[in-house]
Parts: sequence; structure tokens; C-alpha cells
Amino acid sequence: MPRVLMFLPAYEDATYLASKALMRTVDTARRYGWDVEVEYGELATRDNLIDALPNVDLLIGEGHGDYDKFGGQWGEIVLEVCSTNFNGQAVFLLSCKTGRDLGPDTVSKGARVFVGFNDDFVFMATEGAADPITDPVARYFFIPVVEFVNSILSGSTFNEAFNTMKELFNRLIDELLRSGYDWAPAAAAMLNHNMESAVSYGNRNLSFAVAPV
Repeated sequence: MPRVLMFLPAYEDATYLASKALMRTVDTARRYGWDVEVEYGELATRDNLIDALPNVDLLIGEGHGDYDKFGGQWGEIVLEVCSTNFNGQAVFLLSCKTGRDLGPDTVSKGARVFVGFNDDFVFMATEGAADPITDPVARYFFIPVVEFVNSILSGSTFNEAFNTMKELFNRLIDELLRSGYDWAPAAAAMLNHNMESAVSYGNRNLSFAVAPV
């Protein structure tokens, strides 16, 4: 069975919400027969990532980032340009800016495909939001990402999943602009920014052989 590593730091508002969003994909992974390893919160360290990486087919991560690096718990740098070799993994990072330099570097270092964002991943949420998918504001930003991951886990190619994510961004932008909420124009502009910042490198025709169990 294919193996996925969920790398999920959680130590302030942004990483709490992003980690909760991606945790929603764990049930999909198990339903489609994946062997799932979750490194959450204090376990989302560089040592644990480097130890696990050679034995997984897919890395799904969230955390703060920059053009050339990606952070784990408490901002520890866990991946950076020219520092990590891959051996055929697929990589998705829900993180600011890592898609510009770190993304193509991972492919040049052996990853089969990388998907991420080449600028800030921005979002809004209601004050004290606890669940990014049910929160009436945050849901617009995290649903496309969750559906991208669910698509990969259920056997879609990265190209198909990437297009699904873009289609959802567009649909939710239209929904916002028709909603009449006073915050909707700003949220729609932010969603459009995320959509335009989404990038991929490597073999977008890659998919994993999975079946419901």
C-alpha cells in the first residue's frame, strides 16, 4: 500500500487552522488504503521529517515558509533549498512562498512532483475560529486545498487534482461575489491571489494506485 506522511505543525492561529484542515484528509487516506503517518504539533520536527521521508510516497505538509525554506513546529526549518534529497516522493506544501524556489529544488533533488504556492497563502477567518471547514469565512480558503489532497489520496492525477482546486477557487470566488457579505470583495481578492499563486513542478500525470477498503 502507498504511504503518506502528514506533517502538521500547530503552534499559533495559522498553523492550528491549516493542520485541522489537512487532518480532515486522514480519513480519506485510510479509506483508500494508505498507510498514514501523522507528525502533529510537537512531533512536526526536522528530525522526524528526515527520518520518515525515505519511507513515504507522498508528503503532505503545512507550516510557515519562505521562497527557499519550509518550517515545522515553532518555525524550525525542516526543508530548505539544496539541503534535502528525495527519492521519488510527491510533495504538497500548504505554505507561503515555497513554490517559487523550494518547489523546483525538490524536483531537481528527486521528488516526482511538487505542488505549492509561490507567494503568500492568505486567508480570513472569524475570530476564534475552531474549524477551518465549518467556519463561515475560513471555509472559502481551505476547502479547495482539502479537496486537492482528497483527490490525490483517492487516485486522481496531480493534474486532475490541481484543476479541481482551481475550479473550486473560481466557484467560491463567484459565490463570495454574489453573497453580499461586506467582507466578500476582500475575501474574493485573497482567494484569487491564492489561485494565481498555486504552482506545480514535475510529473503532473502522476497518480497512486489506490482503491476503497
